[in-house]
Amino acid sequence: YGLLTMGLFNAIFTVLPILSAFFIMFGILEDIGYIPNLCILTNRLFAKLGLSGKAVMSLALGFGCKTMATLTTKGLPRKERLIACYLIAFGIPCAAQMGLSMGLLGRYAFWALLITYVALVIVEIAAGLMLNRIIPDEGRSDFVQALPRMRVPNPKAVIVKTYYRLRWFLKEAVPIFLIAAVALFLVDRIGILDRIKLLMSPIIVNWLGMPLDIVDALILCIARHEAAVGKLIMMADAGRLDVIQCMVAVFMTTMFVPCFANIVAVCKTCKLKSGLPMILTINVSGFILAGVFYRILVWVREIVT
Repeated sequence: YGLLTMGLFNAIFTVLPILSAFFIMFGILEDIGYIPNLCILTNRLFAKLGLSGKAVMSLALGFGCKTMATLTTKGLPRKERLIACYLIAFGIPCAAQMGLSMGLLGRYAFWALLITYVALVIVEIAAGLMLNRIIPDEGRSDFVQALPRMRVPNPKAVIVKTYYRLRWFLKEAVPIFLIAAVALFLVDRIGILDRIKLLMSPIIVNWLGMPLDIVDALILCIARHEAAVGKLIMMADAGRLDVIQCMVAVFMTTMFVPCFANIVAVCKTCKLKSGLPMILTINVSGFILAGVFYRILVWVREIVT
């Protein structure tokens, strides 16, 4: 848990190269005008989840930054706002986390990445359908969306957007990487980390089938989700995670407690009365579903082999 090994070097040499490639691809999709068209294409699907097309834009923004996406739901009706905030915090990985998760699972096989994200999509849709039934309906809002023309991407615009996003990452995330490394160092030296691992061992080892060191990644989720995936990459490189454990870890960290900034945004947007139960429900269901996902993967592996 050193400042250099887990903090600075992890952020610069592990996270930054993967993010650079991901932000370039994401910038190309933005520049050709695909994102607004995606909102139109998914409008009917999201209507079944209790959402209008307005909420689709917030969900799409969640793949960039969950905190920013949560704040954009303020103009939605109460039911749509609650459902959108839950889905953003629950099963949508932010751009930094998604890029690193691709880098982690891509080390094994494309099918590992595909299965994990298909499972997240299924869980996300199921959560939306359930919330649509639970939360009382207060009327639907109209959806109006301007569609830009599809165009050839401008390389200069893509490079400029990638530069500013990477600069934002270095400015905002690197200090948090360093703070998280110091925090883990302190709780490890004091002995709190070992006690947390001992308390969580029945869930982590027996239910999730993971090594106890995965607790480090779960703690890092509170600071930054990409910091957690950076820890997973370090564990995978050290041979402490196999392909199924990496898939479960990505599945779990995506659904686990949102980063601190997103927690504040959820409580600010949905109020404490709704925000805190939402965060608690996300964490509990994340543990339950990750354990189910692990058992399904083990069962399939036994059948195949």
